[in-house]
Amino acid sequence: MQTARNVKFQIKQGKRDELSRLFKDELIPTLKKQDGFQSEMALYHDGHASSISVWKDSASATKYETEVYPNLLRRLEPVLIGTPTVEIYEVAASTMS
Repeated sequence: MQTARNVKFQIKQGKRDELSRLFKDELIPTLKKQDGFQSEMALYHDGHASSISVWKDSASATKYETEVYPNLLRRLEPVLIGTPTVEIYEVAASTMS
């Protein structure tokens, strides 16, 4: 069953453009190299953001969570306030195959 990770975080004042660059130049290319990765969406609203990634299955999402995510989070720390929260979901319905 597909799995989605929703990472919620706050963006430092004036750092939204830098965060967008990091997503485009570093985060998304890294995600695309991960087994089981299917899609990524970054959402911004009033200094808050969510990063939603969809994975083929929970094993793929878990492997990413433990092996890759900590390094990406360290790269994003200069533009974030506090520690992001991570929520894991089973995908109930999707337009993705």
